[in-house]
Amino acid sequence: MEESMNIITSIRCRPFSASESGQGATKIIKMHNEKVIIHNPNPSGNDTKEQTFAFDYSFSSDAKTDSIYHDAVEPLIKKALSGKNLTIVTYGQAGTGKTHTLSGNEDQVGIVPLLSQAIFKGLQSSGKRCLTTASFLEVRDEEMQDLLNPHSNEMKIRQHPQLGLYIDGLSEIVVRSSEDCTKLYEQGSRVKKLLKDQKGGGAARKTDDVYTITIEQQQENAGDLGLRSKIVIASITAPPRKKDSQGSGYELTNKGVNTLHKVVQDLVNSKKRTVIPYRESKITRILQDAFGGNSCTVFIGTVSSSGEKYQETLNTLDFTQSIRSIKNTIKQTEDDNMRVIRELRDEINRLREKLATASTSPEAAVQNKEDIQRLEDMIKDLNVAKRQTWYEKERYSDIYEEERRRNLAEKGMIEWVFDIHKKDTREVKEKLVTLQQEKDSLSLEYKEKRRVVDEMKDDLQNRISEYSKLGESNKRSEEETKQYVNAINEVKEKLKHENEILKDVKKRLRENQEKMKKGKMDAKMQYSASRGNLEIQQVIEAEERKKREKEDDAIIEEELERMKVEIQQEKAEVQLKMAEGIEYSQQQILKLENDLIEMKAERSILTLKISKLQQEKARLEDDINNVYKRHKEAFEIQKLQQFQTFRNYRDVFEQQKATMDQSYRSLLEESIQDAIYLSSRNSELAQENQKLQQEMEKLKAKGDKK
Repeated sequence: MEESMNIITSIRCRPFSASESGQGATKIIKMHNEKVIIHNPNPSGNDTKEQTFAFDYSFSSDAKTDSIYHDAVEPLIKKALSGKNLTIVTYGQAGTGKTHTLSGNEDQVGIVPLLSQAIFKGLQSSGKRCLTTASFLEVRDEEMQDLLNPHSNEMKIRQHPQLGLYIDGLSEIVVRSSEDCTKLYEQGSRVKKLLKDQKGGGAARKTDDVYTITIEQQQENAGDLGLRSKIVIASITAPPRKKDSQGSGYELTNKGVNTLHKVVQDLVNSKKRTVIPYRESKITRILQDAFGGNSCTVFIGTVSSSGEKYQETLNTLDFTQSIRSIKNTIKQTEDDNMRVIRELRDEINRLREKLATASTSPEAAVQNKEDIQRLEDMIKDLNVAKRQTWYEKERYSDIYEEERRRNLAEKGMIEWVFDIHKKDTREVKEKLVTLQQEKDSLSLEYKEKRRVVDEMKDDLQNRISEYSKLGESNKRSEEETKQYVNAINEVKEKLKHENEILKDVKKRLRENQEKMKKGKMDAKMQYSASRGNLEIQQVIEAEERKKREKEDDAIIEEELERMKVEIQQEKAEVQLKMAEGIEYSQQQILKLENDLIEMKAERSILTLKISKLQQEKARLEDDINNVYKRHKEAFEIQKLQQFQTFRNYRDVFEQQKATMDQSYRSLLEESIQDAIYLSSRNSELAQENQKLQQEMEKLKAKGDKK
């Protein structure tokens, strides 16, 4: 039975960060029941000072995550366990609390673990047979990545005529408890974080992710028919807005979120249902049921209460409120996969028989071609349907588990993702992630300052050139000369100031790199002993060396660029002096020539030293490879010796086991014989006892007669 239901909307406001509190940030959010009031900290012109938005729920900065779960999510669990789909979407700018809301921390349990506990508690009490699977997908710049099994195979969104939408190539892992369900989500989140670091997770590369729990249920002795429901947990990052090409407004910089806004706008505004642009992006296609489709949907907008984030917060409030009016049509999803398989097989057999007896005339060739295409499509659909059986899902789950361990090991992630090491190792890794983010921020700041310095340098060069041209034409007055010189000196001072800032940023960047190197060394020292795979360790260390080489090359490149800037400034100084008519003395010229000779000599020496260092580097790399080979051979020998020792112990154990088995069999045979003897003897004694009783009865009878 169908039911119509509006999307449930809620807003969660995060508290001030430490930096915001330290800077005295202005609070712009007030909440009153389900209403949220936002205050504009810097109104201008016709801007509204305050705006009010209404939602189903609003949660202030001191609200706990479990209250969000109990109010907005828990009432829908019963529907999810009765064969209806459920989608939970968190949406907001980076750093507004989406991950915290879903995952939680040591102090607060997140929605995912709370939801997992409720699901498995409900399944256990239902008395039905059930199979639960989980998958985790990331969408980054319209490219999909499997977060549970990070392979490099192509994945595609496909539509099955009977089973609906699915993602070809996405791993589904069978989960048997709430702990398994939560653990897979945490592991996928770690993979996402590590992949972000490896690919370069800058502000322009925001990602969306979708964690799907599929529940299939069957009553005992109920045949093939059952229930299937999906619980989808999505996290969507609202990207920054940029001015459009006409400069008249703002547009979103992320295709997926931009398409989501179009989908919502069309669903809200169109009285007659038009073609909704779900297919324009992958995330809207995947979440099609959540917006206007067959799913109970909870939409949680996350915002900051800081005045600096006014525009981003306003955008999230406005978008979340617009979603509130969208109605979804929810119905129970029956799991009749076995019927689908039978029908597909029957249709395939019918088509095969038809093609086998088909005419070969030209008129029939067109129809035969269409039937062949239909047959190929139906065989593909049958293969997909067969993989949806419980047996196949469990079989493929085992295959995916092996694949994911192999893929994670190849990427050097397995230790951290599987949480093999102690908490201190995790803290080091998290510290490295923070340092990487700081490095990305400093790199962006450095590039921006470099751009400013380059622009000022060009401006200084142009001013000096103009000054020189006016001097050559003798058209400048003393007042004009003074103005030009003052302007040039002013630019020089600004350039000097910006150079100092640039040096400071560069210094902080170097300090960050040193901290990262130390952190990596700490991490290596903490868990190097627990790395069992020598080849993985060698690959990881080789990658670390390459990274360090790239970092060193970048430092050298930056130093060369800095020297070029200083040389350009020196040239500008010389040109300015020449333009002002200042000439160098013979002594100054000789000094400059001597400096030039010394620098050329130093350059030759440095070139020779670099050559020697490169040779030394090549030699050391050969030494490392040779040491690795020797260690690998020694490790293999040691492993073989250990295996041999194990075999010897096993043989001894088998012999002892055989001896004990023989003893047990002998004892058993003896006990059986004893039991037989005792049973026989007991029977004999019982018979003798019976005879004695009979004789006693006879004697008693004779005594009574006398």
